[in-house]
Amino acid sequence: MIVMTHRIPAWVRIAACWALALFIVPTAPIAAGNDLPSVAIAGFSYKDTSGEVRDQAQEHRARLDMLNRMLRENLTSSGKFTVVEFGCQGAECAVEDGLAPAALAESAAEAGARYLVVGGVQKMSTLVQWARVGVLDLRERKLVRDRLYTFRGDTEDAWRHAAQFVARQFNDLRLAD
Repeated sequence: MIVMTHRIPAWVRIAACWALALFIVPTAPIAAGNDLPSVAIAGFSYKDTSGEVRDQAQEHRARLDMLNRMLRENLTSSGKFTVVEFGCQGAECAVEDGLAPAALAESAAEAGARYLVVGGVQKMSTLVQWARVGVLDLRERKLVRDRLYTFRGDTEDAWRHAAQFVARQFNDLRLAD
């Protein structure tokens, strides 16, 4: 069953905000030091539009924290990137929760990141979720990757597999230093 609404999906609003942020954020100095691309990872947002009766907010928060942590750990351990810690990395910093995208991009650039990974997960139904992941080049002010992944299930195992898949996809991305 396809349900049409007049609301713009969360992932479309997120992508539009990030595109706007690239034009607003001032060019900041990028950290030098090694030849690896410097990447900051913003905490992903989460939206449940499944309409399920049971409140799963705590479970989803824990799974989103796990996804954010696994992405950060995987990119750090890959040896392909320098993961930059910056002021706001938890899920509370996501665009959906009110943080201006330009401020987040500026914070990442000031911390020395060349790239900013942003994203969000939306639960569409009991079995289907979407993960929208974007990679912003803060120096060139452009989106270098924008992918929509779908995954089945709402279990810790399903989330873990999704995080591993997204991380593998990211590790295959060739970024300039």
